Amino acid sequence: MSPAKKTSTKRSRVIGKRSLPQASSASVRIGRPTLTSPHVIFEILLVEGMLWMVVRNIGPKPAFHIRIKFDHSFKGLEGTKGMDTLPLFTQLEFLGPDREIQTVLDRSAAYFQRNEPLRLVARASFEEDAGRRYETRSIHNLEVFRDLGYIRVKKPLS
Repeated sequence: MSPAKKTSTKRSRVIGKRSLPQASSASVRIGRPTLTSPHVIFEILLVEGMLWMVVRNIGPKPAFHIRIKFDHSFKGLEGTKGMDTLPLFTQLEFLGPDREIQTVLDRSAAYFQRNEPLRLVARASFEEDAGRRYETRSIHNLEVFRDLGYIRVKKPLS
């Protein structure tokens, strides 16, 4: 006689045609933000010849334990500062709904003169107050900013 096959009593949920095991209490689920969850994004903007980095919560709920990880190291502020390791990206604990934090990356001309990465992938992970974790990913092609012109206008003194 052949030995009886052991069957698992763990439930699984079906996604498409694949069956995935149910998450155990030790594992962590990371989902995509919804219309009712926090939604943290990372952006790089060009404003009057300056590159800016922005961490923004575009969701209706506060975000907690926000971490931004980049696929490449990069420097800013005339090449003097490792920007990917700023506490803004490694230690941000709270960002309210519809709030943002901006910091300057560099003058665009200075950034392009160095061999800094022109394509950056940023992964933002964050939680809501119930502990559910989310992740977003943004891809930035800084090359599109290289040839853009700008005019710096002096504001009159009042």
